[in-house]
Amino acid sequence: MFLFVLPILVAAFNRKSPIKNLCRIQASSSSSSSNNNNNNNSKFVAKGELFYQVVSKYYQLNGHFVVPRDFVVPSNDESWPEETRGYKLPQKFAYYRRLYIQGTLSPWLKSKLDEIGFVVDPKALSNAHLLEATRIYAELHGGSAASVPHLYKIPANNSRYPQHLWRLRLWQKLQNHLYRGDYNEISTELASLGVTKDDIEETDKRHFDYIYRALVSFKDVFGHLEVDYDFVVPLNDTRFPPDTWSLKLGNRMRNIRYRGDFVGGDSPEHIAQRQKLVDLGWTLTNKRRYKTKNSNNRPNAQEAKAKDQTILVLF
Repeated sequence: MFLFVLPILVAAFNRKSPIKNLCRIQASSSSSSSNNNNNNNSKFVAKGELFYQVVSKYYQLNGHFVVPRDFVVPSNDESWPEETRGYKLPQKFAYYRRLYIQGTLSPWLKSKLDEIGFVVDPKALSNAHLLEATRIYAELHGGSAASVPHLYKIPANNSRYPQHLWRLRLWQKLQNHLYRGDYNEISTELASLGVTKDDIEETDKRHFDYIYRALVSFKDVFGHLEVDYDFVVPLNDTRFPPDTWSLKLGNRMRNIRYRGDFVGGDSPEHIAQRQKLVDLGWTLTNKRRYKTKNSNNRPNAQEAKAKDQTILVLF
């Protein structure tokens, strides 16, 4: 009996068996998934190879891995391979450096990057650049960098500075190192160039007075202290002190609120400066800022902005 029924079951399975159809679907799905994985891996490898091609060429041409934020491989420069032209290196550089630090970078790409001395420690690189810029500034200004203006930015196309230092805001960098606690790591080198912690704090105090005067004028003009992130003191606006024209007041006030610039320490100067802001009506409590397309949510917002664009609102 069993021998008689078995051929019938086999025939049914071969014709319309749901089990067989399911097996076919699973096999097809497995094959498709495998193909997709292979395609993804191929794309990942291709992207990695392109990155290596661009970063190694950049190093060959410039001798360093300091990539300007706005750098794009020139589209009409024949020294670059055609397939790399238009490549936005800064974003990819940050991405692959993160993978390198996390230990998730493909071994073959890590090996290639190691061969060209790929730099993965941005802090050490930042310190090196700060010292290099300060040293050049000191050489150009009588052997000391203690007099760096608080708004000084290294000009672009200045042949006295290497290209990777162009547009560097030198005093702002020195100030950032002081507030972040990085100053102690390079304090000896900076002192040899005429820059001490006292110099930074003294210039800091002058810078705060400069911002404070602009803020007082802002309140007189607009009747409040809710300064948009992107507010810049207008040029030739006689309602503001002339030496504050072009000051990025919104950016400075954001740093005071969230980073503690000028007011975050326990020194007598910071305590006094913090109190001056409180007396003016400024609140140091962190507030969340949201974007809105409706600029009518805040009084005087249109007057505070030169253009009718999306604004950042405090509430």
